[in-house]
Amino acid sequence: VVTACGMDPNAWGVILILNCMIGLITPPVGTMVYIICGLSGASLSKTFKECVPFVGFYYLLIVILTIFPGIITFIPNLILG
Repeated sequence: VVTACGMDPNAWGVILILNCMIGLITPPVGTMVYIICGLSGASLSKTFKECVPFVGFYYLLIVILTIFPGIITFIPNLILG
């Protein structure tokens, strides 16, 4: 389906993983944050506040990689020719 839409499957995979990363560290699901808080004993509210810069960076990265998917495929194209 991805190739039928004209998108590189590798670029799609990277963007999909970045979206999953955002889902794992943001409320209400935030599964990774709950695990981290359980292991470290830190408070949920403080941990979620500390995740905000990462979420902002991931959103920015998704926008950049969606606009310029060649960034993702640059090194594999160099290696594979």
